[in-house]
Amino acid sequence: MKHLSRILPVFAVAAVFATQAAAQGSDSCSTPQAIAGTGTFSFITGTTGTEGQANALCNQFGQPVIANDVWYAWTAPSTGSFTLSACGGTSIDTKFALYAGSGCPAGGPLVCNDDFCGLQSQGVFAPTSGSVYTIQFGVFPGTAGGSGTFTIAQIGATCPSSTGPDVIVGGITGPSNYAAAGGIDALSLGSDACNIGSAVVQWTAGNNLHPVFGGTAYRYKVVNGAGRFEQVGRSWLRHGSLALANELCCTCTNPGTGALLGIGCANFDTAAGNGTQSGLGPRWQVNANTGVFTFPPANPAFAGSTARRLEIATSDLEATGAGTRYFGECMYVTQDDAAAGNQNNNASYRELTVSGTTDFTFGFTGATQISIPAIGAWQVVDPTVTLTNVQVAGDGLFIIGSKATSLGGGIYHYEYAVYNQNSDRNGGSFSVPIPAGASISNIGFRDG
Repeated sequence: MKHLSRILPVFAVAAVFATQAAAQGSDSCSTPQAIAGTGTFSFITGTTGTEGQANALCNQFGQPVIANDVWYAWTAPSTGSFTLSACGGTSIDTKFALYAGSGCPAGGPLVCNDDFCGLQSQGVFAPTSGSVYTIQFGVFPGTAGGSGTFTIAQIGATCPSSTGPDVIVGGITGPSNYAAAGGIDALSLGSDACNIGSAVVQWTAGNNLHPVFGGTAYRYKVVNGAGRFEQVGRSWLRHGSLALANELCCTCTNPGTGALLGIGCANFDTAAGNGTQSGLGPRWQVNANTGVFTFPPANPAFAGSTARRLEIATSDLEATGAGTRYFGECMYVTQDDAAAGNQNNNASYRELTVSGTTDFTFGFTGATQISIPAIGAWQVVDPTVTLTNVQVAGDGLFIIGSKATSLGGGIYHYEYAVYNQNSDRNGGSFSVPIPAGASISNIGFRDG
């Protein structure tokens, strides 16, 4: 399976990664650290100042104060919706506020957040291109300061940006880690759904008029001088049962019922909830193209800490770095979204970190790459990779990835990845034309 000059059809991944800036933050709001655009920015918390500490919007859990704060002056690269998020970037109990203008705040913040993904903060705001905004970033009072990163990312959707119901993954959160057993490790990914369409999304608990969603994992690894992208794990599916009316991607129009995800509204499903084994159903009962599935789902017996969760063989895991990277993908499938022709933007991914040797720990780095299916990450890691969309008439979408790497002496290593995003028919065969006189060796294959 793992050889040079091989043919490798696998399910794979794709995206746009944020860049890391050198900023650490200024301890004084009168001289904020200048940053600009989207990306990942470093922080080291400072001392608790007196400015920006009595805002009603920041009075969360009875505490308006942002302790150990540092300050940034951020210039917006464009007009639209953006997220500022510490999710996955630190382990401390973060809290932040964002104000219009540069320097010490003269009024209340545009957004303030304490806990969004566990103890880390995240918020959505709508800047104007070229304008400067002040960020006050610190911790919840009474908790320890520290260091880490936060990301600023533009939300890809202008809402409503499509006709009819249109559910996407607006954020991937968590992850939750579970004990390895029997050569298998497991995690679960939190998924934030956004309805960016012009109509509500059905979210009814008692029938099959609701979304199903789950997680998949992929690995990029340099092997004998050539990059390889493979699917290494997948979970069973959670069934949507109650839609919330949060805001993440757009301004929410609350429909007044949990049986509908309103126009512009977001629903947050935590990694812990998505990893609750008893609530997960099989993929094989779901038509990924139409969103039709059997309800209630099959519920065969299971045992152990990894069953039904996003399982990965420990033999496919190693600490990230030195040419190895991992990616987690979440995707929604639901009938009304598919009937409106909006099912091809339902997958998003986020880069994972992996540490450990036998029982591994998973984390995140960077921001969620919204409406970019996982195979796109391969092309971001290696811009010379070619990706080709193949839309099957009356069925779903395949994305084919390919890369040829010269090994010298006229020898080339070829990698192919076939990503089935939502085809119910699936792929029955894969072939590569071989020119006359070519010598082929070390053919390998792996499927998901």
